Amino acid sequence: MNYADRYILISPFARVFNKINWRFGREYECSGHNSENLHDILKPGMILLSHKKYELTNVFIKGYWTHTSIIISDEELVEATGNGVEKKLIEEVISNTDDYIFLKPLFCNENGMQKASNFVVDVVGYPYNFSFRQYTRSFYCSELIYWAYFRSIKLNGDNNNYYKIIREFLGEDIIMPQHFIESEDLWEVVKN
Repeated sequence: MNYADRYILISPFARVFNKINWRFGREYECSGHNSENLHDILKPGMILLSHKKYELTNVFIKGYWTHTSIIISDEELVEATGNGVEKKLIEEVISNTDDYIFLKPLFCNENGMQKASNFVVDVVGYPYNFSFRQYTRSFYCSELIYWAYFRSIKLNGDNNNYYKIIREFLGEDIIMPQHFIESEDLWEVVKN
């Protein structure tokens, strides 16, 4: 049984797991972080990888980075959480995390990045993909990002090699946030 099959078996419990943490009032390490200096470096289409300590979902998500979202402006991002696909303030998301890093795609220009961010704005309000099966009308966090870039590159008709790499990434397995940082040929670290 592969990892995706095991995860699908626990998907009925994912809604509950998503809410369990053992933070017990401990402050987030990035709480009160001043994000003013980020406005100059953030571009629509960049992604935010984040990590929260003391959450049960960390047990089931491989790797250090356990969540990802996509920047849509210098102040806002879109993410898929248990509440569905939502638009939020970057500062709010960073303040409620213990660690974060920004990545920029190497496989497209700012126009392609903008297209990807436009795609995620169009699906704000869609439900969360608790089944973790692809091609449903719902998204989990890292699936949302790869879906947006897959569409952006496919519709642009360029960077065919990257299209193939991303298409392979969208195979049958679950796309984990950690996969972004491990894909050095696709993403570069911008701020950490």
